[in-house]
Amino acid sequence: MIKAGLGHVTTPVLLTHGEIDRTTNAKTTKEFHDQLPASLDKEYKGYPDCLHELHNEPNKEEVIEHWVGWILKRSQAPAPTPAA
Repeated sequence: MIKAGLGHVTTPVLLTHGEIDRTTNAKTTKEFHDQLPASLDKEYKGYPDCLHELHNEPNKEEVIEHWVGWILKRSQAPAPTPAA
């Protein structure tokens, strides 16, 4: 059961969904997000006028820019501490 394991998630989670998606339900994705631990680095972003394939939507540049920015923000290595 997925819900039982949500408390064990420790990696950052980004969930994006087209809100007029007819293939899967954006509400379910948002509910999944809300069930992840509150302390987790998590984000849900819905795109109101988008369907299922966000990377093929007219605003795909905005979507992809968000994905890349989210990943880069979390993948930057901390600056090394200068030796004393």
